[in-house]
Amino acid sequence: MQIILHAGNAKSDVCEVLAAIKAGQIWVYEMKQDKAQEEIKQAHHLYQ
Repeated sequence: MQIILHAGNAKSDVCEVLAAIKAGQIWVYEMKQDKAQEEIKQAHHLYQ
């Protein structure tokens, strides 16, 4: 169940990253991209 949670969080963060890029908000992009990558790593580690 936690895999789904982390994957969903990563997807939400990526959607926010795309919106930030369109709006020219680079600081949001950098913050959310790092958070999305961490969520993906956590989901991956739970899968193994």
